[in-house]
This record gives sequence, C-alpha cells and structure tokens, in this order.
Amino acid sequence: KLMTLEILSLIGRVSAEKGCVLPPEKLLALHQSVMEAQDAQTLLDVVGEALSEWPEAERESSGSLAADAERIIGRKYMHSGLTVQAIAREMNLSPNYLSAAYGATGVRLGEAICRMRMERAQALLRGTDLRLEEIARSVGFENARYFVTVYQKQTGEHPLDFRKREQR
Repeated sequence: KLMTLEILSLIGRVSAEKGCVLPPEKLLALHQSVMEAQDAQTLLDVVGEALSEWPEAERESSGSLAADAERIIGRKYMHSGLTVQAIAREMNLSPNYLSAAYGATGVRLGEAICRMRMERAQALLRGTDLRLEEIARSVGFENARYFVTVYQKQTGEHPLDFRKREQR
C-alpha cells in the first residue's frame, strides 16, 4: 500500500512538472487500477499505460503553453523584468520546461520577447517623435545604449536610421 501511494504521488509530481495533467476520469481510473494491482508486474503495467498517454497530452499542451506565453509577452513586453523565469513563474511552470515547450515552435522564448520588443520599438520609431531613451523604456529596456545595441543586432541598422528611412 505504501509503495502504491508513493507511485501515485510520483505520477502526480511528474505530471505537474510536465505541465500536463491527466483528465480527472483517467486519474480516478488510474488510482483504482493501482490500488487493485495484486503484484508488482500488474502495477508496472498500469503505470506504464498511464505514462504512455503523456506524450500525446504534452504535444497538445505545448501549443497551448506557447500561446499562453505569447499572450503574456504581448501584455508585459514593456516591463524590463520580463524574462523567461518571470513568464514561467506566472504560468506556474519551471523555466526549463517552458523553454522546451516553447522551443517546439522553432523559436526560443527569449528571442520571442526580443522580437516583440523590436516590433513595438519600430512602431514607435515610425509613428512618434519620441527620443530613443523614451522608446527604450517603453519597450522594456532601462538603458538606451543597450537598446540601440540590441536593436542593431536584431535589425542590422541603427534605430534612428530606421526612423529616417521610414519617414521618407
């Protein structure tokens, strides 16, 4: 009985770490099957069957996790404290798990944050006369020089050159 409870606890922890939870009816069925197992082999078979369902649930949830992370980025890109760790904390996930799930989109999460900030900066450069310091702060950079460095690295040009080109 103690081993059975430990296995159920382990399943719950792994499930939470993976960010996918078995539906309540499957969890109840698993609990009953584990409690009714008469020997170690039956117990292993029951647990193995439950674990085999996780990759499917993880594939379904990784797209959802990426979409949730994108929404958070869209809402909070202007905060300098927006990091992978902050997003993971808000989603109640580990940063490593969130990064791996988001990475399934083909883009790293940190790159997505930077891309959003650069897109917003370009919109401000195009549509306002704000100074670079003001634009940097409004897209989550505390330091304007660092903003310019990142902007140039991402786009290949200085932000003011972009502004001049767009105003023609």
